[in-house]
Amino acid sequence: MANGCTAGHMLCGMSRLSVRSTIATITFFATAVAVHLLHPGQQPPRIVPQQFKALTVLLLQIPFLFYRFIIPALAPKKWYQNISSFAVAVHFALGLALAGMLQPSKIQNFLALPMSPNFDPSLAFVAIGGLVPNVLAWTTQLRYASKPVFGAKFSLPDTDGIDWKLIVGSIIFGAGWGWSGICPGPGIVLEGAFVERWRSIGTWILGMSVGRLITPS
Repeated sequence: MANGCTAGHMLCGMSRLSVRSTIATITFFATAVAVHLLHPGQQPPRIVPQQFKALTVLLLQIPFLFYRFIIPALAPKKWYQNISSFAVAVHFALGLALAGMLQPSKIQNFLALPMSPNFDPSLAFVAIGGLVPNVLAWTTQLRYASKPVFGAKFSLPDTDGIDWKLIVGSIIFGAGWGWSGICPGPGIVLEGAFVERWRSIGTWILGMSVGRLITPS
């Protein structure tokens, strides 16, 4: 598995200027583009996009107030991590919906590259919007901090090498992403919209379990 989703390497890893994450991102993206161009397949059902207004965007930032200010002030320490993780996940899901990343066709049209008349650059703006603030936060503050504000220590990867597991996992992830236009994060959110796609999450769980058995850490 390629660390779950594009966000894992691209946002968390590349924002720390990690060579390992950069290699993984290049590998799974190149694989996804190749798979899509070689086998475009049938476009999946479109989700009708919503028309968001400025007020809507502001209201969607309410979860940030909860996990940054309200939860730390009110929640017992032993519950804070679980409660804040849930709030962050809800905020992430809302962001996916707002950006249109729950529409597989938007991903596949991005992977078609600018040569295609159907090219959709939305994913690039999502990536830039997520990557730039994280790079700035890491280079100016986080890398010099002794610990998180609401945690005992940072949980950072203990390896930075480029090995076959990283490359093979990235290729497998890229192939699935390019074929379906869905990665695990949006896929889990989509389970509520397309219940008949339960096989996709089952396939991911099976693949991750088998991969864990084959390549134990």
